[in-house]
Amino acid sequence: MMGDCLVEALEEMIEQEKLPADLAQSIVTQFDQSMLEALRTHVTGRAHIKANLKHYRYFDNVWQFTLENVTFRLSPSGGGSLNTAHEISCDRAKVVCVDSKLVDETIEAITGPDPAQPAPEQKP
Repeated sequence: MMGDCLVEALEEMIEQEKLPADLAQSIVTQFDQSMLEALRTHVTGRAHIKANLKHYRYFDNVWQFTLENVTFRLSPSGGGSLNTAHEISCDRAKVVCVDSKLVDETIEAITGPDPAQPAPEQKP
């Protein structure tokens, strides 16, 4: 949702000629990198999902699940009993799952290798 709002605002600025398109793309790429890093380093919670599966699809290493009568149980600390977890329910939800290795490869293809990561060993 935050990313969608950012893209919408950037598109509006491009239309008004207040921002070049290549700069907007750089902003979105940086946002994606920052969100991925924040999720990896700061999120320790767990989510358990109970739902009726209406539809699923697998394409290009991406799973998409359309769910009905959904209950999410969220445990903020990543451990402990689910009896104390927060519960959120909704009629419908869509869950998209992507292998994090694919996300890393895509970001690296766009921005170049991460200088903090060691370079892979090359075989002679």
